[in-house]
Amino acid sequence: KETEENQAEQYYHSLPIQIRFNDVDRYGHVNNNSYFAYYDLGKEEYLRNVLKMDYRNSAEVCVFRLKQTITVLH
Repeated sequence: KETEENQAEQYYHSLPIQIRFNDVDRYGHVNNNSYFAYYDLGKEEYLRNVLKMDYRNSAEVCVFRLKQTITVLH
């Protein structure tokens, strides 16, 4: 049986992102809402460059499964 980890490895994709000044607080911590913007950038990049889909001008439907977790280290 295929595990979630194996499925995730099958669709692995990364995108370097430059963190902007407004993405962090005065201690250098990335604001929680910025993570969703990063996800959107990655999603658009994946659709455009991996799936070769122009989602803005396409009638095609593409389904995404998202599991987003944050682990806070103390």
